[in-house]
Amino acid sequence: MLPKIAVIGNGAWGRNLVRNFHALGVLKYVCDSRPEALQEAHDLFGVDTCSSVRQLIDDPVIFLEQVLPGQIPLGRDVRNMHRRAFRRPWPLAR
Repeated sequence: MLPKIAVIGNGAWGRNLVRNFHALGVLKYVCDSRPEALQEAHDLFGVDTCSSVRQLIDDPVIFLEQVLPGQIPLGRDVRNMHRRAFRRPWPLAR
C-alpha cells in the first residue's frame, strides 16, 4: 500500500511536488494559506485542500513541506502531532 502525501505549500516549487505526487497516485491533500493556490490545486488535480495543517490532525498522511528563505517551517507543528514530516530546504546551488 502506498503512503498518502499532504504537500504543504502550492507555490512555485510546491506546484512541481503536487504535480509529481499526483502523477504517482499518492497525493491526498494540498495545504496553503492562499485561497487561489488551493483553488488551482483543486481545479487541476481534483485533490482535497486545506488552509491549515491542523485540519489534518486525524488523517494519517505524510507531510512534505517546501521551505523557502524567510519562511517559518511547519515541521515542528507536525512533529508535535506525532506525525511524519519531511522538509525540502531551498536548494543551496542555483
